[in-house]
Amino acid sequence: MQLDGGSVPESQAGLGGSLGAFVFELSRAFGFVVDLEGLCFNRRPRLTKEARETMEYRIKAQTRGNERPEALRNAGKLPGVVYNRHENYKVAVDLKEFNKVFLSAGIHHVITLEFEGGKKVDTLVRQVNLDKRRRRPEHVDFYALSDEPVQMWVPVKVVGTAQGVREGGVLQLVNSDIQVRVSPKAIPEFIEVDVSHLRIGDSIHADEVSLPPGVKLAMNPRDTIVAIVPPEDAEKLAAEAAEAPTEVEVIKKGKAEEEK
Repeated sequence: MQLDGGSVPESQAGLGGSLGAFVFELSRAFGFVVDLEGLCFNRRPRLTKEARETMEYRIKAQTRGNERPEALRNAGKLPGVVYNRHENYKVAVDLKEFNKVFLSAGIHHVITLEFEGGKKVDTLVRQVNLDKRRRRPEHVDFYALSDEPVQMWVPVKVVGTAQGVREGGVLQLVNSDIQVRVSPKAIPEFIEVDVSHLRIGDSIHADEVSLPPGVKLAMNPRDTIVAIVPPEDAEKLAAEAAEAPTEVEVIKKGKAEEEK
């Protein structure tokens, strides 16, 4: 089963959209605590903006040949690949180290792979295959960054209190992330969406969001990002979400565009 979307319970801050479901299902599968504002995995208290901006995520990695993936897993390693348009090679990282870093970095932050000899490769996690019985990663795909712009998902940060919420409506974050194309050196921490002016029935679409300089929209411009819905609609969405399937085998987001 490939997890590319789904419904998320209203108790999870009204999250909808594909990454909201991906984060919620992964957190349920692994028992992680999810930071909904930053949509990153974290067992620690929420970091300040200043701390996040100075944090670097690093994992020691090694290239691999024809070793059997199962043998690597039994030795505490996580098999993976590093790829982009110009290269593709097999790697292995320490499973515990990957879990620790991925809990904080998620798919939104650059993870630097450090190889013997001093080689360093900046990457984004594009896919994680999960062992559905053991509920642990069994393979990871790292997308190697270069000077070329990268297509990726950036978390939405809702700003302000909507007028419609004051009137009794419910804020629904339909897409918790916005897909953009941006230089690896200019990846924003989040994209702010001001909802102060929204009344019940109002919404904000992707092309109505103010993007930072150098960031270009890479998703359907008419996709809804956030909406203010009547209370009865919110209850219906929550009921539908409660019936959603929970099995997770593959976490995949944002990989297809690099493989074209």
